[in-house]
Amino acid sequence: MKNIILFGGSFDPIHHGHLNMAEIAKEKLNAEKVIFIPNGVSVWKEKETLPEDKYQMIKIALRSKDGFSVSRFELNKADNYTIQTVRHFKKIYPTDNLFFLIGADQVNEFHRWKEADEIASLTKIVYFKRTNFEIKEDNIKRFKMLAVEGKEIDVSSTEVRNLLRPDSPLRVLKYIQDHNLYYMKQIAKYINGQRLEHSKSVALLAYQIALDNKIEHAYKAYVGGILHDLGKNLDKEIKSNIEKQYAKYLPMSEKLYHQFYSARLAREVFHIEDQMILEAIEFHATGRGEMNPISKIVYASDKIDPSRGYDSRKMIRSMKNDYKEGFIYILRENKKHLLKKMKDVDNKLTSECFKNYL
Repeated sequence: MKNIILFGGSFDPIHHGHLNMAEIAKEKLNAEKVIFIPNGVSVWKEKETLPEDKYQMIKIALRSKDGFSVSRFELNKADNYTIQTVRHFKKIYPTDNLFFLIGADQVNEFHRWKEADEIASLTKIVYFKRTNFEIKEDNIKRFKMLAVEGKEIDVSSTEVRNLLRPDSPLRVLKYIQDHNLYYMKQIAKYINGQRLEHSKSVALLAYQIALDNKIEHAYKAYVGGILHDLGKNLDKEIKSNIEKQYAKYLPMSEKLYHQFYSARLAREVFHIEDQMILEAIEFHATGRGEMNPISKIVYASDKIDPSRGYDSRKMIRSMKNDYKEGFIYILRENKKHLLKKMKDVDNKLTSECFKNYL
């Protein structure tokens, strides 16, 4: 007799919060399998991603995770209810122990689910406890729910879709890019062609470097990377506004102005408020005297992006091994390049960056 966890939801898209819940539940319940069951068209939500895209993102997120799988059972069912899903899997695993995993927020609404009592009789309802979240004890007692607890990853699919906290596996974020999902549609209104491809590549590289260096909230490097060139298209009015707002940094080449406008668009269009991300965007072209870890990673990733057409593998390895040492190495190489090409290295920001780190 095996313990099997059923984990249903919209997963639009899957993120590290979902994966964390499933991994902890699998360990605590000594389960042999965890089956992710994405819905097709939610009973509660009007607009969602195509079911096949959600399925594929879950599939690649679960790659190499032992005992984890994804089911297509609900994908093409517009009017499916959880009770139908539970009955289906009970037929497949009649002698095994089925657990149905839900979030803490779903506990309070569980009594509203269709045939809730039957669901609770065919499976053991398991919920993931959340700090400072009030749960109705009535539902826990009525449906004999079991709590599991562990490390919490505070992220929602809405935050991923809106680029506020894209805390999903790198492969999932690449899928989002490749299939023009969620925030990519908005980004494409500002940049396209090779410039867009460059930004996508920088974002993935920055995220991987942050992950390899075990940077807290590594997804911030991805956000900085995907938005760093958003403001490349500047008209005279925007340039004039930048010269007024950033007068203390002038003179500098107008080709560097886009970093300031990109940060502005990140705030105004994507509602990015995180200062580490905004600073990474705002000074990605020039650098500055004091740079946070995300700023260093985005600056370097922009310079060593493989799509630039030169062999940057050694520099990429240096960043992945130790971003602090790698940043200095890349900064030194970039200074040589700028001097050789007679580019602007005398502006206040770039001068301070070179002086402080080299």
